[in-house]
Amino acid sequence: MTPVKVGVPVEDLGAAQTKIEIEVSGPNGQTLLHWAAADPIDGNPDFVPAADTAPPRKPVEKMSVEELYLRGVEEEKDGQERVAMGTYQSVLERDPVMWPPW
Repeated sequence: MTPVKVGVPVEDLGAAQTKIEIEVSGPNGQTLLHWAAADPIDGNPDFVPAADTAPPRKPVEKMSVEELYLRGVEEEKDGQERVAMGTYQSVLERDPVMWPPW
């Protein structure tokens, strides 16, 4: 087998990363190797979330007060002030002593 090098110019690497695929076929057309950037490294689809999707969030009912507060902090950092205020209100309802957190 002769080594082959293939180059493809890409304008936006970030957008292309989830679409990069490599396939190596044998002389009879049989796939010998397949790899995609979005595939999980160990083959376990539950281990690595699919590309362009967020991992499932833990239900609010199962979160501790601290986890819920930190969720509010993340929402606030993401510019979702109204959502964060609702989350902080949930924290206050669960544990009035928690507020303020400092």
